Amino acid sequence: MQPDNVRRIYDEGTARTYRQSWLGGAWDTERRLLVEAITRQVDRPDLRWLDAGCGTGYFLSEFPGLRRCGIDLSPSMLAHAQEANPDADFFEVWDLRDPNPQWHDTFSLVTCTGQPWSYLDTVAEMETVVENLASWTAPEGTCFFHVLDGLDLSGIQLPYRVSSEPGFTGEIQLEAVVWSLEDRNHEDDPSIGVKYHKHMIWPALDHWITLFERHFRNVCVETLPREPDWQVTGRRILLASDKRAAGDDRPAVVTRRTIPSSAAVDAAPGDAHASEPSAPCKPPVPSGPSGHPRRLRDLTLAQLGRKVRPWDRRFWGHVATRLRQNI
Repeated sequence: MQPDNVRRIYDEGTARTYRQSWLGGAWDTERRLLVEAITRQVDRPDLRWLDAGCGTGYFLSEFPGLRRCGIDLSPSMLAHAQEANPDADFFEVWDLRDPNPQWHDTFSLVTCTGQPWSYLDTVAEMETVVENLASWTAPEGTCFFHVLDGLDLSGIQLPYRVSSEPGFTGEIQLEAVVWSLEDRNHEDDPSIGVKYHKHMIWPALDHWITLFERHFRNVCVETLPREPDWQVTGRRILLASDKRAAGDDRPAVVTRRTIPSSAAVDAAPGDAHASEPSAPCKPPVPSGPSGHPRRLRDLTLAQLGRKVRPWDRRFWGHVATRLRQNI
């Protein structure tokens, strides 16, 4: 990650209009669902909340009066965050890759929304970010991590682990996807222009789980309602808690739960969020408009033929897997 490049993207022009992106625009429903998800976490005694990659401080501003603070790489974004949160403890320019021993075990809630980690150069740097977020989380606290991965981009759930090719021993992990964007939302505004987001890294949900398991004994994935319906899957929130003490290598407990939509809550009697048993953490298998599954391993051979080039050797690997499953 080149910090100066990130600051050029999130300059004063972007900061001035960024808050409006969350209000009434394409992200409005996602904003509401994330506020609801954070609301489920802030009701705790002696709350101290750090929002890592806070941007203009929108989510912090939804909770006035709470002890809260934010860090971001962009001074322009932080200036607007300070204006929106005059009662916050502090805002500080900070690179998520940099440790801060003074914050160790300090915050009962650490949130990270907006995917600031996308601008890192390698998946290995993601490990450093998770290590820092875990360090800053109090032993009894929770780390709230908003995950987007290849499923959100393409509607296809790639497998996390696949068999290696002949000649190699072991297992291959498909850890991340890389994408680029030419953002023309404000190309007619000379103070903003076209913004280029190049080589953005989105690790797979399963890889994030693996990273957080190293530092926490409980990892829960909340799948939010698929709203609006142009989303190919409901957004996922990773909640990590029960921070590990030094030397604790016991297996982590990984669970998942689906948050019902507002319409379902209104229609259901009683408390729709009452504690229901959490199922083992397995990413959902979203379906397209036709009802067909989107994971390659769940496709029929005919569907595979339409999605994968028959001359690609990976196609025949999927065919072989499908045939073994049907024998």
